Amino acid sequence: MTLTSNGKRAQRRQECRKALAEHIYERLRLSVAPSRVRLRPAAEDGYAWSVAKTSAHLLETSLSNGSVGLYKNILEELGRTIEAVDPKTLALTEPVTQWDAGESTRAESFTAIIQKLEQENDRLESELDRQRTHIEELLRSEQEWVAKRGTLEQDLRHGHGVAMDLQEELKWTKTSVQEAIRCLQRCPGVELMSE
Repeated sequence: MTLTSNGKRAQRRQECRKALAEHIYERLRLSVAPSRVRLRPAAEDGYAWSVAKTSAHLLETSLSNGSVGLYKNILEELGRTIEAVDPKTLALTEPVTQWDAGESTRAESFTAIIQKLEQENDRLESELDRQRTHIEELLRSEQEWVAKRGTLEQDLRHGHGVAMDLQEELKWTKTSVQEAIRCLQRCPGVELMSE
């Protein structure tokens, strides 16, 4: 017996409701009758749907008004881009400081993982900014030291040049004094004191 289009739609809706109910139980250990599953659950239902932006349109209508194509798409995306989560998971605001692979089933959800990774990413970006600032300070300090070193090296070269000039002048003066002493020793009547 061939199903009518309404029959096919009803059958697919039941398959979709059943798969959603099973998914809720697998993820949250929460039993929900397939007939009670909602795409837009209330807070008291104990579950919520976390949906990637690319699949958000799939949850805009109610299951009772859906099409065969909608049910098919929901089934294809269930567990991939659509996931049942504890409503508290969507409101997670505590900063994540450490990844714990042994957390409860709820932490294994891609929504919780994404939230934790986003928070960890924010923490790492803050740390990176702090390190960049520190590196910039170190670079400025290094530039100051390099400039001071350059000045000192220039002073040292200048001092070395002055010392070399003074050595030459001292040599010349010593030679001149020795020459004057010899000249004086040759002059009659001049006596020089010896050391």
